[in-house]
Amino acid sequence: MSQASKAAELTLARLHGFRIRIPTNNRLARARSVLIEGSRIPWFDLADDSQKRVGEATRTVFEQYLITRSIVLPSKELRERLRWLLEGPDLPRKDAKTSAHDVQFELLAGAVLALAGISGVRLDEPDWRIPAGDREITVAAKRLSSLKSTTKRVRDAIGQIRRQLIPGIILLNLDQLVGGMSPGEATQFVTSAVKEFRQLVARWKVEDIVFALFGFATSFDWVSTELGGVLRLRVFSKGEIIGSPSDLEDAPRIKAKLRLMGHNIITSAARAMDEIPL
Repeated sequence: MSQASKAAELTLARLHGFRIRIPTNNRLARARSVLIEGSRIPWFDLADDSQKRVGEATRTVFEQYLITRSIVLPSKELRERLRWLLEGPDLPRKDAKTSAHDVQFELLAGAVLALAGISGVRLDEPDWRIPAGDREITVAAKRLSSLKSTTKRVRDAIGQIRRQLIPGIILLNLDQLVGGMSPGEATQFVTSAVKEFRQLVARWKVEDIVFALFGFATSFDWVSTELGGVLRLRVFSKGEIIGSPSDLEDAPRIKAKLRLMGHNIITSAARAMDEIPL
């Protein structure tokens, strides 16, 4: 628990250093309080709703820590996005009012690309841009909050990329769709979902627009030890490299990085967490 608490403190300190106004009752501070309370009770003694709150609080702390850790000097536009991290409800909703959690994933997508070893990632339409020689690849990041909205969200991402007139990557977050699943079930679901989205890309004949499709989900829980609670992170990922635009100089290198994204996320995230003092 002390590690998670310290991660929250470091994140708040970084946001303050970025000149972000810190409201007293912000989402990150509330997440830290939930983790402190949750760590006093063995995980399996927590009620189901309490486990969900602790898991989501862990996600808030962990993701925001990775986001702020990946930023050196935020632009004015990025600072505007960072303010959203402290807003919104503690638990993500499945209706249209998901802005704070959607922005958190969009920012996490940039951090994830950096963790995957892709350099030069910058904030721009539709969400991020990756340099590819003297051109760029666009990145559209979408958080899927319900099965009902998945097709529309993927179609929206394709439309955003199409409007930029250059190839793009779609990053999809499936956290809310794998909630309550076992690790095996979550792995199978993410793999099946990304394959289905890949078929949509082919059916809609946009393979010249979508360079790659990548879906991932994370789950968090506590492992109780004699020394206290320990964070456990699980990452479920699946990628589909769809095309390789011949006119993009660095496309092969970026493809290679994307294929290793899942592994690199886990490795880099573990290294980042190890840097937090206990």
